[in-house]
Amino acid sequence: MALPHGVFDYLQSEYGLECECFASPLNRYAKIQNYCSQFKDTDESFGSLGSFFEFWPEEGAFECNPPFVEECMIQNIQHVLQCLKKAEEAKKSLMFFIIVPAWKDDCESYRLTTENDYKVLEIEMKKYEYFYRNGMAHQKDYTVMDVRSDSLMLVLQSSEAKKEHEIDGEKFEKEIRSKWGIESEEYMKGKRESNPNRKRQRQRQRQNGYEKDNYHERQRQSDYYRKRSRQNEYERDNYRSHKRSGQDENHEDNGSKRLEYSGHHYSKSVEEGHSH
Repeated sequence: MALPHGVFDYLQSEYGLECECFASPLNRYAKIQNYCSQFKDTDESFGSLGSFFEFWPEEGAFECNPPFVEECMIQNIQHVLQCLKKAEEAKKSLMFFIIVPAWKDDCESYRLTTENDYKVLEIEMKKYEYFYRNGMAHQKDYTVMDVRSDSLMLVLQSSEAKKEHEIDGEKFEKEIRSKWGIESEEYMKGKRESNPNRKRQRQRQRQNGYEKDNYHERQRQSDYYRKRSRQNEYERDNYRSHKRSGQDENHEDNGSKRLEYSGHHYSKSVEEGHSH
């Protein structure tokens, strides 16, 4: 998810926004010159500065929209505060626009982001009243996303940044809401261009995937039972073969015993005849 282009344009024109701290080659706003991403080894060829956590800006304006995972948001604000501390010591103008979910209850990242000496402004956007842009740039028919939870934008500045870019809170909030809200032209245009059958297509894709999985499962079961059938047939043939060979051996043994017995009986009869 990404901020609307209108918000980026406003932050860039008014405050010189120059970098997205959490982006990727496919999920970034082209008008913003620089961006950080997770995989420097592959993304550097596409202009990435590498991981934000290994990037130490000294001055300028930066947008931080980290993944909405508590551990990542804690790491983000800790890094931001360290950068601001260094800028404060060096008397540099440095500012961050941070976008995070409004997780206020027992949330360490929220406490760290709001309870510090650098925060100058906090704007809360209510669910269903604003939108994000879809980060998958290849999906042209699905550019805007309705949001079912609250989000925050917080502005953190060093002392020099407060002097250089003094923020009128009321005006700033009005501009952000007008460009981030669902009344904006960007949202309306995105909805008009969205494919009305997209939901139905996703349901059909899921159904096709389910049917495909069932088909493969039936194939696996069929192969399994076919192998079992061949194995059982092989075992039956072996059993019959062993049984026949055992019967033949018993038959030969019984025949030899009968011959021995009949021979013995014959010899005994002859001896008795001679005796008479």
